[in-house]
Amino acid sequence: MLPTVVASNPDDQDAHYLLFGLYKELGQAAAAGKELQIFQELKRKAADQQQKSACVSIPLIKRPQPPLPVVEATSALTNSALRRYCL
Repeated sequence: MLPTVVASNPDDQDAHYLLFGLYKELGQAAAAGKELQIFQELKRKAADQQQKSACVSIPLIKRPQPPLPVVEATSALTNSALRRYCL
């Protein structure tokens, strides 16, 4: 029954750990070692994924933008020059 669960969901950490314990109880050291190794690898991958998702959730802080230069309208500036500076 448990090997079927592992076969249907190979990424299930708990099933691999339980299968490790079962093989260990039955004295099947090679099979137990294999299941323990798979369990540890899945556990490491889950921890890495959790750490990556924690890093991604930190909001980015935007730097304030410097104020735009103020252009004073004078008689020397034409309408086209004002449009160029104001747009």
